[in-house]
Amino acid sequence: MPKKSAGYTFDVRGLLAWSHASANEFAIPAADIESGQVRIFSCAWNEMHSAYEDEAKAFQELDFKREPLSEEHRESVVAIADAANATFGWKGTYDKAVEWQIAGVASCEGLVVVTDERGKKKYSKIDGIKAVSFSEYIADHD
Repeated sequence: MPKKSAGYTFDVRGLLAWSHASANEFAIPAADIESGQVRIFSCAWNEMHSAYEDEAKAFQELDFKREPLSEEHRESVVAIADAANATFGWKGTYDKAVEWQIAGVASCEGLVVVTDERGKKKYSKIDGIKAVSFSEYIADHD
């Protein structure tokens, strides 16, 4: 059981780290998805499967809802990018700006983003968004 009550979402780099996890670690996000502690959004899931086809095979057995972005999420993305004076220069693997989309979701929903160290630095520049590495997320479950 997690020590903290915060909900989580994964960006592409977080999903990539999950795909490389040990069997025991791999089970933690799967259980958290089932309990509602983790929400996976289709934008990150789809880009993960497109960009990292081999690594995505680790998720073949998982069957859970991938959530779409709502209008509120999309408005949040625009507001965050505008506040950062961005022209969507922070883009994902296939330049679909998934990190901005996940930032919008995290901002609206109060979710912690599971990513990598580089992603943590980027998300930390956005007011109100907290990000952790996959290893920190796993450590939170000890």
